Amino acid sequence: MQAFRKALLVDGSTDVRDSILEELRGYFTDQYLAVARPDEEAARERVALWCINLLWYLYLQAEGFANPVQVVVAGAARMAPAAGRHLDFGSGVGVTSQLFHSLGYAVELADVEDGLLNFVRYRLERRSIDARYIAIDRQSLERDSYDVITAIDSLMLVPDFQTAAREIRHATRIGGFLFANFDTRRGVSVGWDILYHDDLWLRQRLQDAGFQPELSLGGGVRRYRAVETYGVRHLMRRTRDTVLFPTHRSYRAARARLSRRE
Repeated sequence: MQAFRKALLVDGSTDVRDSILEELRGYFTDQYLAVARPDEEAARERVALWCINLLWYLYLQAEGFANPVQVVVAGAARMAPAAGRHLDFGSGVGVTSQLFHSLGYAVELADVEDGLLNFVRYRLERRSIDARYIAIDRQSLERDSYDVITAIDSLMLVPDFQTAAREIRHATRIGGFLFANFDTRRGVSVGWDILYHDDLWLRQRLQDAGFQPELSLGGGVRRYRAVETYGVRHLMRRTRDTVLFPTHRSYRAARARLSRRE
């Protein structure tokens, strides 16, 4: 938790709230927002609001008012192996990468929003953290490259989930970890639209792609291990999931009906 709070502090400050406000004021200046085209102005305002919301939620975590998801995830990861690499898929404001950097990983951040990646670059460079930045709508992930990939509160925003799941699996080394969750809701936007309402469908597709769940961390976050996607073992896993996921879905539906009757 100390490393998490430190990731939010700037310039020797000991106050998380003041540090967040200073960082926002330093980046989202009048000059940043003063653009000629209305569409660009709207895009920059969206990025600013998104960063404010993310940093506010991180502040609540740092002060004990919300579950510190990044701390839990970092605690369930291992210290970096030699030349260990971490990718944050859906970069947020870069705090997850900061924690993995403190564990010894070379860190890379991927996002579809260039404006968000620019803000992350601003945050990490002022802390002298070297990182690589990937625009995932234009750049492919390197195959068999990452020891850990984190995808917290991001995969439910991806339009082509099955393709994304396969690409993430191909980018993960065998035996490497994926930390992911699925905040699935109908007709909800969190700055970007949540595209799915059935987390079980997403979890099954992720397992089909070659991720084996091995640890639940609470709040819907799970640690998956990358496994081979061929051979008898993978076929057995897929057969098991073909039975278990519909059963789980039926159980949920039955509980929902009972709750409505009560």
